[in-house]
Amino acid sequence: MKGSALVGPLVVVAVVGFAAGWFLHQSHGPQQTSAGGTPGGAATVKVVIAMKADNSCAQLNSQGGFAKVPPLSVKNRDNLTWLKGIDAKGNDAPLVVTFSPMSNTHLGTPFVDANGPKFIFHNGDNSGPAANNAEYDTYLYQRVTVGGVSCTNPQDPGVIIEK
Repeated sequence: MKGSALVGPLVVVAVVGFAAGWFLHQSHGPQQTSAGGTPGGAATVKVVIAMKADNSCAQLNSQGGFAKVPPLSVKNRDNLTWLKGIDAKGNDAPLVVTFSPMSNTHLGTPFVDANGPKFIFHNGDNSGPAANNAEYDTYLYQRVTVGGVSCTNPQDPGVIIEK
């Protein structure tokens, strides 16, 4: 009889536990989009550029994944922050990213500020959102330096802009 006396309280605990788990599992915050942002809100993509022993560079996200930057949406006002460079020895190093003046017959950078087009970015710089009239395209870097050393492959990967 002792075992059957516990059935009622155990059923109640199970039901409450299930309800609590279901409630906590539901999304109560912003939903992620493919670009990492929120519907109708801006995503900030954080990038690290790491130099290899041969001076080629790889663009990574802040967690060390992805070799390419996800597309940035003009509509969502997505933006990019270049966090830092990592030199060939694995140490944090100053980073400078420079966009070309022109790309595929249009302005070579999708980013602007109050002074006009922004072509050069350093450690910690945020791009701000791409200009509303930025072309849907891949904007390749003209030059990338990590710790003052030029990457041998500056054009890869660049930034992708979508409407």
